[in-house]
This record gives sequence, C-alpha cells and structure tokens, in this order.
Amino acid sequence: MKPECLMNFASELAEWMVSRYGLDLAVFGQGAVDEALGVRCRAIGLADQAAYVARWGEDSGEREAFLDELLVGETWFFREWPAFQMLGEWLASQSRRFGPHSPLRILALPCATGEEAWSIASIVQEGGLDASNVVIDAMDINHSALEFAGRGRYPQRRLRSQPLARWAHVLRPRDGEWMEVDESLRGMVRFIEANAMDRTFLLGRDPYHVIFCRNMLIYMGVEARSQVCKTLVACLDPDGLLFLGHAEQLPPGLGMVRTGADGTFAWRPQRETQAPKPAGAALQSLQGITAGSGGAGRMSRAVPNSRPAVTVATPVVAPPPPVQQVNRPTLPREPVPPERAIRSAIDLEAVRQLANQGRYLEAFRQLDSIDARTSLDPEVHCLAGILLGALDRKAEAISRLRRALYLDPAHAEGLAHLALLIEESGDAAGAVRLRARLADPARATGL
Repeated sequence: MKPECLMNFASELAEWMVSRYGLDLAVFGQGAVDEALGVRCRAIGLADQAAYVARWGEDSGEREAFLDELLVGETWFFREWPAFQMLGEWLASQSRRFGPHSPLRILALPCATGEEAWSIASIVQEGGLDASNVVIDAMDINHSALEFAGRGRYPQRRLRSQPLARWAHVLRPRDGEWMEVDESLRGMVRFIEANAMDRTFLLGRDPYHVIFCRNMLIYMGVEARSQVCKTLVACLDPDGLLFLGHAEQLPPGLGMVRTGADGTFAWRPQRETQAPKPAGAALQSLQGITAGSGGAGRMSRAVPNSRPAVTVATPVVAPPPPVQQVNRPTLPREPVPPERAIRSAIDLEAVRQLANQGRYLEAFRQLDSIDARTSLDPEVHCLAGILLGALDRKAEAISRLRRALYLDPAHAEGLAHLALLIEESGDAAGAVRLRARLADPARATGL
C-alpha cells in the first residue's frame, strides 16, 4: 500500500475507534494495524491493501471484523486473586440479602474470553448462592470472543495462578490438557455483546451490586475514560463494590473511596454523601438502545451461552520520523524470576545489544511482532516501553510499560520508567504513587 494511503487509513481508523469505542489508538503500535491488515486481506481474498481500505470504508461488518482482529486477550482464571478474596468476604456479609426475587447482580466489563466471569461465578457459588439467586452480566464488544467464553472450555494453563485440584468441582478436567465449566455455573452467567460507551444501555439496567471493570480504562482517551467511570458509578448499588485494574483510578468528584486491602483495587460509594438509588431500572424512561452499527454503541444483545469476551487492545497511526540522538536508556539486564510470568522465546539479550549500540528503532521492531505484543512476559513489554520512550513515542511507551505492570505489578524497571514518563506527561501525583510502589513492592496501589 502507498504510504499516503496507509496514513489516511490510520487516521480514519483512529477517528472511528475513538468516536465509537473511546479507544486511544496511540497506546499501541503501527505493527498492530499492519498485522490486522494482513490477516483480514487474506481472510477475504484481497491481495491489494488499497482495495481492502476501500472495502473497510464501505462495509460496517468488515470494520467490526478488523476491530476483532485488533483485540488481544490476556487473561486467566482468578487473575489478581486479592480481588476475588475480597468478593468472597463481601458475600459472606451480604449473601442473606439475595434471593430469587432480589438476585445478586454482578457486571463484568469487558469480560475478555470469559475467565473472569466464570471465576466470579465460582466465588459466588462458594458463598452459598446458586443460579436462581444470581445474575452475572458478562459484556464485551468482541462477538467471536463472547462465543468462545460461552462454550466454557479452556486449556488448563488458563488456571495457572491456582491449583486445578482446588477448583476441579467447577472447572472439570477434560481430555488431558482441557477443562470445562461445570453446569452449576452456567445458569449464573449471561454473555452480552455491549459497548462500554453505550451509556443509555447500561443505565437502563437495574443497579449492580458488584462491578468488575479491570484493565479497560487504560486503553481509553481521557474523555471516554471519564464518561465510562461516571456510567459505572451510576450503575452501582449504594452498598456495592467496583473493582478496577491495578493501573487504573477513578477521577475525583464521583463520590467514591478506595476500600479493601492492598492489591484489591476496590472502590465503594462514600456513604456520608451518597444519595439512594431507585429500586428499579436507572433510566426506565429511556427508549431502548441505538440499533445497527452506527454511533457510539454497538448494539447490546444477549449471546447464547456458548461464547467468549476479550480484554480490549488496539492499533495506532504511522510511526514518527527517525530519532536523531537520544540519551541511551538504562536497559534492564537482570533476569526475571521464573515465577513472575511465562517467559517468551524472544531473544531479549539480542534486543538489548542493538539498543546499547544506539539502534533503538531496529531493536524495537523485534518487540513489535504479534508474538511480542501478545507475550505474557512482563520483561518483553518493559523493554519495548523503554525503547519507545527513547524513540520519543511516549504514549506507546506508557502503554507497553503498563502492560508489563499488568502482568507483574511489582516489576521494578517498569515502575521506575513509567514513573518518569507519566511525570513528564504532567501526572506528578501518579509518578509519586508509582515511586511509592517501587520503594515498597509489596504495596499494590494502582494509578
């Protein structure tokens, strides 16, 4: 494709993604766009990328297919375990409130490939509630991912943070390396294709007692993030809990306060100033939801219980001009302990050697492949973030460093470099919090 055609496509894609989903395309790399272009061209039998761009502009279905190709799932069962511990403790004090006529209502948004939703259901069942007393709405924009989640069949490695024997009563081992969600959980979870930007749809539902919205806000622009936070708070029961990701924080002025132990990243309404919510739907007077494929809300619809969801990921625009001379970054060399994460097959030492020769762009290209961008090794993303910072691509650098901390909240190099970058971006308070975590890695406060 001609460079100008590619740049026009990236610009149109960026505008569409921001207006429709609130996603900030600058937090990813051009490599994500290129990879998705190649996949979709092959999928529909087009050899000419320019022809594909024209097709993308005319076909709303293809735009959604391209989006799905950009979404990257990185999740597993019971991820960030303290949040699930807190959910269990909260249920122990609250479960008597719930029954067939007043069920416990939980929202998981985005629900990724379903692991989080099924993990929530497992904790709820252990709290003494069954499907007749519980509604778990698991929402995501990725239709194919929702289909996977609903099937409830996963490789056993998706339970790597917990022993399988502990959860074998709800995650039944199958065929050696697989496991299936037990029937006792299936009636609790409803997978729904929905957009977090569709405020009308979300506020038209009855309030939720618990909301999990983890690791989505970091991919959104400031305005979209603010809108989604306001919507989530409006959807929350006065005595409810809101769980965010470790690198996420609610903006001030929403009447919410942090609660729970370190590592839970939980919020609750500030009871001293809260106003009671109506018992019924938050906006019963609203007339339905936007239909079709236009506007900010891809339609919310229930998906038969045989499908999944995905942690949002994205693309970006053309790379900046070559960097002339940048102070060489300090590149981490100490090996990461094996318990931190699944290590990648990428030759990180070779990447460091290139970087130490000042060949930053060449080094980064080795960390911009689909394998690198979807790696579960925090060291890969930390190194990519350092190199992007050296290339003055700060938004992308911040995204990759946050990905490293998403995989390992105590990653020292990631904390140090992210603190520097966000301080340069004007977030002095966020930098202070990160440095506090760096000084005491056991402290797990989020941004």
